[in-house]
Amino acid sequence: MDGGNSGSKCHSRAGGGSLRQFLKRWFVANSILPGVFALAWLLLRSGPKPSRLAYPFQQAAYSTATLALTRSGIARRRAGSRHP
Repeated sequence: MDGGNSGSKCHSRAGGGSLRQFLKRWFVANSILPGVFALAWLLLRSGPKPSRLAYPFQQAAYSTATLALTRSGIARRRAGSRHP
């Protein structure tokens, strides 16, 4: 029985790397979507009047879009540099 347990531990370690990569890709993808939606909402709600960008909800949408898109861009750039 002990041999079977050590084999399952080895298998879980081998799968841990792929789980880690999956989670990284999942978080990057799921940080892009809110950023895209926030940017779209900002553009649709502001429309042709740039003065509307001073409104609190537009400022929040701008912050969300900027944070989500730049953070995911940095994460993609780091992931690309580690795996040529």
